[in-house]
Amino acid sequence: IGDVKDAVRVKQVMAEHNPSVLFHAAAYKHVPLMETDNPWQAIRNNVSGTHVVATIAIAHKVEKFVLISTDKAVAPKTVMGQSKALCEWIVEAYGALPDVQTRFVAVRFGNVLASSGSFVELMQERIARGQSVVLTDPDAYRYFMALSEAVSLVMKVALAGRSGAYWLDMGQQLQMGPFASRLMAIMETRGARPVPIDVVGLRPGEKLVEELPDAVTGDLPTPHARIRSGEEVRWSRARAASVLTALRRAVEEIGFHQDFF
Repeated sequence: IGDVKDAVRVKQVMAEHNPSVLFHAAAYKHVPLMETDNPWQAIRNNVSGTHVVATIAIAHKVEKFVLISTDKAVAPKTVMGQSKALCEWIVEAYGALPDVQTRFVAVRFGNVLASSGSFVELMQERIARGQSVVLTDPDAYRYFMALSEAVSLVMKVALAGRSGAYWLDMGQQLQMGPFASRLMAIMETRGARPVPIDVVGLRPGEKLVEELPDAVTGDLPTPHARIRSGEEVRWSRARAASVLTALRRAVEEIGFHQDFF
């Protein structure tokens, strides 16, 4: 138990377990919560946490650092997406350093079916209880993939040779309105009663259509048919330090008086 922003605790854990591969998935990821009420917590936890863990991973000569990122880091329109984009940039900057042995990769993907608190899981629970299904927008499109599939592809990215950002081929996006109707029909065959659909509108920061390929960094094939990568975009150590310093100052200006990095 610990906090990824707590360098002392992270060093203790790293020294105790001495990992050769590190998967960094500790992030605040809920778009509306981060967008309206907790924007600086998203920056502090996601960006600062990644910076701390990455720095200590290098010191402990971890062979591979795998950042679990998100499709929301592509052309980000939200605080959460921006914070994860910064995490990817930190990974890029460290991966470009010639004197660093650790390989840094970031892997993006979207929604995972049957994960805890997922859209599908919540919808199934509401239908089973006879409650209405809540949709933000029936015309919203989202990527989905099975949990086992996501884990398998992330493990394959961990074996990728070069540092950089990767994303998974998640197939076609699903339109939420028809998807909800099909799920209700399936559950009705299993004894569930028909329930109405309540459309509540997109929440703060949510996109109508998610994106995966990044028009800036490109969309390149890899040896694995379902894994894509971008062109290597190198951040210098000076540029990364400048961005992180600017964020620390911004946090201080709005009233946080505790260490950020």
